[in-house]
Amino acid sequence: MGRPSKYPAEFQTEAVRLVLTTDKAMAEVARDLGINYKTLGAWVRREREQKTLDALPGALSGRAQRA
Repeated sequence: MGRPSKYPAEFQTEAVRLVLTTDKAMAEVARDLGINYKTLGAWVRREREQKTLDALPGALSGRAQRA
């Protein structure tokens, strides 16, 4: 398990949503929010991986396990 994030989960979720649902580049979203683009990239990658896992037939949701 990694160190605790200094960003609240709600902030991370909204930042990822902005990347996935707008035409803005990830670097632009990161700059607008005042965060490192690599940090935002890790959040987006984690979300995409989780969506892939959730889409597998018979998969247990990792979201429930993280709660």
